Amino acid sequence: MLSYEQTTGRTQSMSDSSQAIGKESLRIERVSLSTDSVAPKDRFEWWRGEFNALHKVEVAPGGRRSFSAHGEHWLLGPILIGRYVTPARRVVRTPVDVRRSDVDHWVLRVATRGVLTCRAPSGDFHVIPGQVALGSFGQSYSDDYSAGEWIAAMIPRHVLPGLSALPAARAAGILSGPTSGLLGDFLISLVQRLPDARPSDLPVIAETALAMISASLIGASASCDEMRSERSILVRARVERLIRANIASARLNPARICALAGISRSTLYRLFEDRGGVAAYVQAMRLKRVYAQLINPHLASNTIASLAAGQGMYNAAAFNRAFRQHFGCTPSEVRAGILHADVQPLRPGLGAPPHRFADLLR
Repeated sequence: MLSYEQTTGRTQSMSDSSQAIGKESLRIERVSLSTDSVAPKDRFEWWRGEFNALHKVEVAPGGRRSFSAHGEHWLLGPILIGRYVTPARRVVRTPVDVRRSDVDHWVLRVATRGVLTCRAPSGDFHVIPGQVALGSFGQSYSDDYSAGEWIAAMIPRHVLPGLSALPAARAAGILSGPTSGLLGDFLISLVQRLPDARPSDLPVIAETALAMISASLIGASASCDEMRSERSILVRARVERLIRANIASARLNPARICALAGISRSTLYRLFEDRGGVAAYVQAMRLKRVYAQLINPHLASNTIASLAAGQGMYNAAAFNRAFRQHFGCTPSEVRAGILHADVQPLRPGLGAPPHRFADLLR
């Protein structure tokens, strides 16, 4: 049903600042999803639960009975590569989903088999095998996939800050130009070779993938101001992992984060200035984690206060005030809303979905 592997590679950082921290760790993970081990009657709901933190998965009424899907994921540093073999389906991310989530990655999609019809705020377009489509999880969408095989590369927005300023990124669409075909070929070749790659090879592959995607989307002529250096990307990724690992600590303030990461306060503030500051980033992460737990029917017996404390928010009054300001409703209203949600809870025999895919996007 699901398998998980993790290895940490060491890469030589590129000099880009006055700080010299030496070598940085790249987060390398592999996650496999398959409905094969799930009872046929439960397969669609299991798959839907895996991706529900990002978008809703829909199929024709008769498609639930025969639903069979497979997904393979490789987290290569900041880039998540996915390969999916699925039946026909629709995926929907609403404006409400976008507001409630801090996932705003760029996403590149290319098919080896099948046709994709994208319905985005900027307009509809069709993607045939070999074409590369650029989109964003920071926008709502309703996309129809035929049965086929799909490859996706998901890149956090801060990794390619120069992309937001380019005309090609202002609306979802099919990439064009001399490098678009090369990028499609690269992504297809990448997923063919990753299963046979040795763990020691993956950090180098991750660097190569980042360089190829950056060059294809932004171009070699991008200025230093447009492209954040590889080193800053790795440092920020490491700090974000430290924040996630210590999110339940009431002592998780900027001074503590600097001590854990071994960086200066000015560097910390610079790394998170595009997220409204590190304190805002930590609070938003805590609130969104509590929100995800509140809509999980398997955690209905946990008190709201215990869920908040589990994410490092021990002051009930401050938590309720921050939650309402962030989401426009109270925690109790969110929990009550699960009774009217359009996603049916999984049957007890399936257990709570592991949400490993959502974890890879953070």
